[in-house]
Amino acid sequence: MKKSASKTRTSKSSSSSKSTQKSTQSKSTSKRKAPASNAMNTLSMVPTVKAGAQSVVGVVKNSGKISGYKLSSGKIVTKTQAVSLAKKGQIKGVGIGKRLGSEYLRAIPSSGNGKVLSNLPTVTQ
Repeated sequence: MKKSASKTRTSKSSSSSKSTQKSTQSKSTSKRKAPASNAMNTLSMVPTVKAGAQSVVGVVKNSGKISGYKLSSGKIVTKTQAVSLAKKGQIKGVGIGKRLGSEYLRAIPSSGNGKVLSNLPTVTQ
């Protein structure tokens, strides 16, 4: 009887280690995502740019935070106005990001400008 009991224990521990291996494998594969640009994952929208679209050449900061943008035409717009223009395809090289319910512009790395908007020259309004 003792031998059969030890066989039962062995098979139970063997099956539980197999299930542990399976659950570990399924956890590790479930965390994997399809390869994609992290920057593109943070954009809620990438508008189709229209011909003659302007680009962002500077930022307006208030207490260290971006509150507006200077466009290549020289026009200074608020963050809200810039988001609206970008959604219409009138600003190139940017996408729309969303954080805490607020939309903002975010540079698209693949657009060739390679700029982070907050690193652009600061302009006064």
